[in-house]
Amino acid sequence: MIPSSDGTITGCRHNQSGALRIIDAEAGQTCKASETQLTWKDATHGKVADSDKLDGLDSTNFLPDGDLPAGRTLRGRYDIYGRSTGSIEEFGADGISYVYTLRFLPQAHFIHQGETPPPECSGMAGSPEALPGHLCVYEQDRENIAPGLPTFYVQAIHGFGIYAAAANVGHFRSYGTWAVTAPNAAEPASLQESGNAATTPSLEP
Repeated sequence: MIPSSDGTITGCRHNQSGALRIIDAEAGQTCKASETQLTWKDATHGKVADSDKLDGLDSTNFLPDGDLPAGRTLRGRYDIYGRSTGSIEEFGADGISYVYTLRFLPQAHFIHQGETPPPECSGMAGSPEALPGHLCVYEQDRENIAPGLPTFYVQAIHGFGIYAAAANVGHFRSYGTWAVTAPNAAEPASLQESGNAATTPSLEP
């Protein structure tokens, strides 16, 4: 067994060439007369190294997986852009994945450029914040975007989607930031909210 049960690794270094080979000392393997035996412990101080662990912590502790811990905030950016030729079916959209899963659907708010954020959204586009159980999307800048847009076209415990359409023919763009915070307690956030709440409208502007 390599390493041995106590974490010891045994090697044999050739006295002339310096070549090193590893042997299984517990199985009775030994170095030759032309070699010098070397032993050392693995990096976990006598315990067999585990490639799924780092400093004794399971690798899943460092990767997004499962529910977002209570009170923890995720932040990111969105960017919607396109060019309109005048068709009523033209729009731009951006879909955001949390990577983590929220236990409950958060109460969603979209703060258009120039609007005053609601109390649940205490940040701004340059520093997005959201109270526990809330999703706050902050529009940083907009160009040729139709009134009332962007807005949500879908919201789920895994992420959300927003879309916008042009006010006039030509290039249009809206971009900004978002923050979502998991509820502090294991109970769903209220979904009774104001007119800028997340709904699931048709993608037709």
